[in-house]
Amino acid sequence: GVARWASDYQTVMAEQTHHLHQLVQSAAATHPPSQLLVLYERLHCALERIQVPAPRGFHSNFASLAFAVLPRPAFLCYLDNGVLQLTPRFVAETCEKLGDTIADRQLRYRLASGLLDPARVAMLLSAEREFQFARASALVPLPLVTERGSAVTYRDIGDDFWPLDLYVRRLQELEPAMPHRAREIAFLLEFLHEHRLRYK
Repeated sequence: GVARWASDYQTVMAEQTHHLHQLVQSAAATHPPSQLLVLYERLHCALERIQVPAPRGFHSNFASLAFAVLPRPAFLCYLDNGVLQLTPRFVAETCEKLGDTIADRQLRYRLASGLLDPARVAMLLSAEREFQFARASALVPLPLVTERGSAVTYRDIGDDFWPLDLYVRRLQELEPAMPHRAREIAFLLEFLHEHRLRYK
């Protein structure tokens, strides 16, 4: 019946896309990376047009090749426009290659934050001070007073900040009550003591 035909069609399409991906991969032996990237782009466009899932490994390989070949602004443009999809393998491998410059640290944070698995994000960025600080700064609800009344909001440390003593006091109150977040709270308290913050 129709169900059997649809199942057979999906099987054939999966086999053919896998075969095409293998052909593109084999071209690496005879084509420079820039030409190989063009082949990956064409295969990506074809898969998008016929609405067929990409074969296993395609997204990781495509992203890795784009990262190696493209200037970083172009790579980020591909990423922002959904041409590239972040996979755990690609992000892990790329994060290992990145250095300790500000640009590399920002890219590492951006790549890892794009993953859907929070545990993987935490693992990849566990040593990044910006990541630890971003997580910790979400711990504390602070009062927000406006012309329309008062409310509770979560304030990001990157903005003009609330009175520092209020924030520190609230963190110190939370520390014994949230032992599972004690490491992050301690990190944030240390950060606040080490750095001068702008505050209202």
